Amino acid sequence: MKNFNKQFIISNKDISDKFENVNRFIFNNIIVLSDKNLKYIHTRDKNNKSWLVLGVCITLHDKFKTVSDHIENSLTNEIIEISKFWDGRWVLIDENGIYGDAAHLLGIFYNINKNKDFYISSSLYALSQVLKIKQKIVPEIPNHIVHFIAPGTGFDEVEKLLVGTYFSFIEKKVKITESPIYFDFSNVNYQDIIDQLDKLLHIAFERMNELPYKQFLLALTSGKDSRLLLPYAIKHLKKEKFDSYYQEIYIGNKRCQRTAKKVAANSNLKWMFIKSAAFDKTKDKAFMEFSSFQNIDADRGIFARGQWNFGKDNALVIRGGGFHPDRNMYIVKGGGALDSNAPDFLEKMAYYLRVKEDYQYQSLKKWYKFYKSTEKRYAFVDYRDRLYTEQRQGAWMSAIEQSLDIQSKDSIHPANNKLILSYILALDMDKRKDRNHHIDLIKMNNIDQLVNPFNPKRSLINRIESSIKFRLIKYFNLRF
Repeated sequence: MKNFNKQFIISNKDISDKFENVNRFIFNNIIVLSDKNLKYIHTRDKNNKSWLVLGVCITLHDKFKTVSDHIENSLTNEIIEISKFWDGRWVLIDENGIYGDAAHLLGIFYNINKNKDFYISSSLYALSQVLKIKQKIVPEIPNHIVHFIAPGTGFDEVEKLLVGTYFSFIEKKVKITESPIYFDFSNVNYQDIIDQLDKLLHIAFERMNELPYKQFLLALTSGKDSRLLLPYAIKHLKKEKFDSYYQEIYIGNKRCQRTAKKVAANSNLKWMFIKSAAFDKTKDKAFMEFSSFQNIDADRGIFARGQWNFGKDNALVIRGGGFHPDRNMYIVKGGGALDSNAPDFLEKMAYYLRVKEDYQYQSLKKWYKFYKSTEKRYAFVDYRDRLYTEQRQGAWMSAIEQSLDIQSKDSIHPANNKLILSYILALDMDKRKDRNHHIDLIKMNNIDQLVNPFNPKRSLINRIESSIKFRLIKYFNLRF
């Protein structure tokens, strides 16, 4: 089957004949097929039970260097719990079910038919071909937050697994995870949180350095997320394997580009400027088919303009998503929060999210039902932070990552770990709003980085140029 690069599909029916160049794993009557280009770990725990991890996965536990070691030295009833230490983009599978990473960046889509046959995959395209179904909704821009609100997908027959749930092979249904997705660190003081984040990031980059990639690539901009990761990468990644890059955006900030170049030069780091080429409609069509229109953001244009044709194929791209859960994205007028117990909460939330389409509203309604069922359990997490984690990351960022599987490089967001995420969510909003935790972590590791500004404002000429380009794009229905 085409469009299956780095994807997996699972079923209690044998569909192996529909796929080529795949690895095949069997758990009782459950068959797991994974593309040969998708990394995997297949091992047994101390009780000799079999476990399968698909995707890029490292452990941040200081006593174990690999996920294999971590599983092999743990009891069966400990495995789900210890996954809180795991970082990356992965799914965990055993004979009982499939479980996702912290924010489900390796997305899990599922279908259950009337005969209780189920089909689970990271690829909506694969499911559409196996099930012979068509996407009902193919949007241009679904809504303000530019993604399908999970669990919606645009297919009537397929939904996306919500962060905080897993699919039970035994009961053939979606269930709420017993192992927590958020941990309460609200009583931990600021400096202790910073120290813990620093420790976990050092371990993360130590573990990354042991992965068998020929090249490590940091998406380095002038922003705080990638600048936060830079000193850890410099300290732990082999210099001869580590490079940085910047993908030009058609209406991008030129001062941002120049600053990123300076930051790399000051760190004696190779920095590649990946220039935007002509928009290729064939590549654009391939990208949208591969992702089943789940990602219609800037990465669509970046791929269509040939900006992934650089570096080595066997490379790990290090990205900075998740370090700044932006509660302000879901803020209401006056800066306050909605009352999640009010009878009109769902309607008001839809209004502030600018949800106009009924299919998006129905998905939001399903998410809200899940939110209410776990609200007491995670009472220490603001509903806006949960929206960010479970929708902005679990739907939008997850869709971006899946769509980029079309190219050869793997990727990792070091912040996609339950402990790191929980520590960040425990930060006071005054600190988090201005990303002060980024600054303090950078100070601990390389204070010289602070010489260069973060996200410098565009020059007047650049603002005028970008404005003209944007209007031309909009008028002629072009892509950027």
